[in-house]
Amino acid sequence: MAVAPPQRYPRGGRPALDAQWLAYLQDGGVVGDGSLIRADSRMARSIDAFNQGNYLDAHERFEASWRDAPYPERLCCLALAKLSAGFAHARNGNRAGAVRVVRDCRRWMPPFEPAYAGVDVARLVQEITRWLSDYRAGGEAPTFPLIHRTEQRRPARSRRGD
Repeated sequence: MAVAPPQRYPRGGRPALDAQWLAYLQDGGVVGDGSLIRADSRMARSIDAFNQGNYLDAHERFEASWRDAPYPERLCCLALAKLSAGFAHARNGNRAGAVRVVRDCRRWMPPFEPAYAGVDVARLVQEITRWLSDYRAGGEAPTFPLIHRTEQRRPARSRRGD
């Protein structure tokens, strides 16, 4: 397993560092338990806003947590911010934008399964996948998934038990 990427990035280098962290996590890198963002009171308010259908507000709240969180936790916040933005696009009739952003979210989530920072990530990924399939099929936007909380704690070791 490779060494964890750095926490800091040069100006304009965040997307590249996000990709490095995702690759590191997919290769079995240590994810942690999400305790830092779980302890952030903004996370609970973000989830509440999301579950109430206030997707723009949820996006802003998740983004605030994302800006302050260290890697790899910031990637979980990034995914949730993207999901919120995607659902806002869907609600506003921007089908292409919604699909693109929700797909991005789904791409960032698997390293955090089954549960992370009090979120049932496995269930959310399943529901996002179903939503995308139904939404791409056309017609009305399907019912938006909720973010379900869980008390399950992720072990501090990697997904592969290294």
